[in-house]
Amino acid sequence: MCNVPVIAKMGEAETLGVPQTDLIYKFAGVNHFHWYKVADKKGHDLTPQLIDKLYEENSGLPKNIFDVPFYREQLQQMNMIPCGYHRYYYRAEEMLKHGLTEYATEGTRAQQVKVIEYELFELYKDPDLDYKPKQLEQRGGGLIIQMQPVKRLRRSMRIRIQKLWFQREITGQSLICQRIVRLK
Repeated sequence: MCNVPVIAKMGEAETLGVPQTDLIYKFAGVNHFHWYKVADKKGHDLTPQLIDKLYEENSGLPKNIFDVPFYREQLQQMNMIPCGYHRYYYRAEEMLKHGLTEYATEGTRAQQVKVIEYELFELYKDPDLDYKPKQLEQRGGGLIIQMQPVKRLRRSMRIRIQKLWFQREITGQSLICQRIVRLK
């Protein structure tokens, strides 16, 4: 499930200067393919206000999405806010240009995430890990462990992470699969 709605709800309450509990969200779509509207507890639509604020302040995007602004008029006409990933549809040319630049300098997003995931799994081997690794902010999903330190989370969920290595005979490639295994 996409954590963009969680990020939006946390940041937009602050942007509008109201408690998060005073906002009502209506989402349409699933996962990374969603749009939403925001109202206050009395049902007054705050979406137009929020759209204007998105162009004045931090857009609330996860750090893994390149920040090309949506067309303001488009959002105003829809009177809805799209998930940040819609930039790949609505601003395809700019996102492609950025992606090609990244490809030439830092590697593809998949290559970047592969390095980040490796670093994270190395950190997760430490049973005494008691902080949220900075790498989570780089890959998306940075709020996964927002509420409690990793050590407490591990203890409360009683999970451990295993790496399974196996050979794929057809392609001849080594694949790494990570899975979460419940401790008995």
